[in-house]
Amino acid sequence: MATRFERIYEDLKQDLQYIVEEYYQGNLSSAFGHFFLKMKFGLSNDEAYECMTDGFNDNGIDAIYTENNKTVHFFQFKFPEEISGISKGIKEDEVLKLTNGFENFVAPKDEFSKLTWNDLLLEKREEYEKNDIYDYKLWIVRFSNQKVNEKIINKMENFLCKYSQRTGNTIENNFLGADSCVTLYENNIKNIWPDFKLKYKKTLSPFSDEKSIINSAFVPLIDIYGTFYPIRDKIYEGNVRYLNPNSKINDGIKNTILNNYQNFHLLNNGITIICKACNDNTAQGYLDIKNGTIINGAQTVGTIINTLHNMEFEKRKEYSDSFVFVRIVSLNGDEQITNDMVYTLNTQNQMKSSYIISNDAIVKNVQDRINNETEFFLEVKNNEFNFEKERNKEFNKLAKNSIDIETFIQVYVAFYNIANLANLAKNNKANLFESSNVQKIINELDYEKSVKAYRIYLKLMDIIKDYRAYRKNQDKTDILEILDIKPEEISDFKFLNTGNIIIMYALGLAYLNKGIDPSSNIINIIKYLKSFFKGENNISNATKIKESFDAVKELMENYKS
Repeated sequence: MATRFERIYEDLKQDLQYIVEEYYQGNLSSAFGHFFLKMKFGLSNDEAYECMTDGFNDNGIDAIYTENNKTVHFFQFKFPEEISGISKGIKEDEVLKLTNGFENFVAPKDEFSKLTWNDLLLEKREEYEKNDIYDYKLWIVRFSNQKVNEKIINKMENFLCKYSQRTGNTIENNFLGADSCVTLYENNIKNIWPDFKLKYKKTLSPFSDEKSIINSAFVPLIDIYGTFYPIRDKIYEGNVRYLNPNSKINDGIKNTILNNYQNFHLLNNGITIICKACNDNTAQGYLDIKNGTIINGAQTVGTIINTLHNMEFEKRKEYSDSFVFVRIVSLNGDEQITNDMVYTLNTQNQMKSSYIISNDAIVKNVQDRINNETEFFLEVKNNEFNFEKERNKEFNKLAKNSIDIETFIQVYVAFYNIANLANLAKNNKANLFESSNVQKIINELDYEKSVKAYRIYLKLMDIIKDYRAYRKNQDKTDILEILDIKPEEISDFKFLNTGNIIIMYALGLAYLNKGIDPSSNIINIIKYLKSFFKGENNISNATKIKESFDAVKELMENYKS
C-alpha cells in the first residue's frame, strides 16, 4: 500500500507537468519551486516565474522573492525525479551552498563580484541594491521523508547566529521536508472549500479561546438561499454527508419553511460552518468567510435552497423576515481539533483580493463564455480549477490553459488602460480590486476584448520565457533569433524580465490609438521600447512605476508599424 507521501508525490508530480512544459523544459525541481511559491505566497504563475533564478551559476539560490519590500526570501528546492528519491535527505553541502550563496549575494559589491552569477541573479542584485532591506529568510525545501540531521541544523543555526551578530540584520531559516510540503499541498490544492459573504439580521458577541473564534448570527432564509445557491456544489465538501433529497427530515424542514417560517429559528437546530477566517463587516451587515464548509445543517441549507428556488421572486422576498441560527467556527490551526471537526485546516491559504468579484454577474458571464467557448478555464474563485479537477480527472488536461482571475484582470486593464489604471496592474495590482476601482473595471469587462488581450499576452510571455531561458543558460539561443540580435545586445532587453505589463500597455496603445495589429507587432514594439529603458539603473522599478507608463504613452504617439 502506498504511503501518504508516495500518494501525494504522484499527485504533485502530475500537477507539475504543465509547469514543466510551459516554463522549465524538463526541470522538475524548478517546477516544484515555482509551484511552492504559488502555494505558500499566493503568487500567480507569472509572478512565481519571475522569482526563479536556478540554472548555471546560481550559487545555490534557486529563487528569490521579496515580500512587501521588507523581507527577502532565498530558496533552494529539490524534488526527486522518481518516487524512490523521497528517501534522500537534505545534504550538508546543499546547506553550505545556500548559505554561501546568500552571504555573497548580500555582500558589498567587491565581494559579490568574486563569484560568477547567472544573468537573472545579476538582475536580482541590481534590484536588491536599490532597496533598504535587512530581513532575510533562507528556505531549503526538499520533498524528503528523512529527518534533517542534527549536525546540519546546528551548522545552519551557527551561521544564522554569526551573521546576525555581525550585521544586526534579522535572518531566519526554514527546513521543509515532505511532511510540510504535503500539508501545504493538501490545504492549498486539495482544499476546495469556497469563500463567501453571509448577510445577517443580527449577530451575537463573538467567543474566542486559544483554539478558535466563534461568530454567531441570525441569518434570513432568503440570504441563506442567495449565498449558498451559487456554490451549492461546493459548500458541503467538509460535511460527512451530502444532502439527501429523499430524507423525511427534509420534509419536516420544508413544511416549516412553507407553513411556519416566522418561527423557523425556534424550530430548527441551525447551521454550523467551519472556516479559516471570518470577519464581521458591521457597516454592511455581513460575515466575510474564507474557506468555509458546512459541517452540520446540510439538510437545512439544502432544503432552504430547493424550496426557495421553486418560488416566484416576489414570494421568495417574504423570507427576508424568517431566520436560521448560524455558528461560524474559525480555527487557529490546531490539527487535532480540526480533524475532529471533519477536516484538517492547519495551514492558512493566501487569499487574493480578486475573489471579491467572483460572484459578479458580468464576471460570471465572461467566465462561462471563456470556459465553454475557448480552450481556457478562467478561475474566478479560490481553487475552482482544482475543484473541477477533483470531480473529473480528465479535466487535468486543461491545466496549462487555466487562467487565474488576477492575471486576467491585470492583462485586460493594462492592454485597454481601463479607467486609466494600467500602471496599477503591475505596481499595485491589489488596488485594482478596491471598491473604488473594481466596479469601473467590471463595467467595461467584455468577453471578446478580454480574450483578445489574453491571447496577445500569451504570445508575449512565450518571448519572455525564451529571454529568461537564455539568461539562465546561454546555450538556449532562441531569443537571439526571435529578436534578431547578437549576444552582446541582450542586455538592452533586461526590461523583458519584469516588463510584461508595461509592454502590454504599449501594445494596447498601438492598437487603440493607431489601429495597429498588436499580435504582429510584439517584437517591433519590444525593440521600440529598448531605447526607453536603456541606461536605466533600476529596470525592475522602471517597469512598474506610473512615471514610466506616462512616458511610454508619449513615446507610443510616434510609433509606426
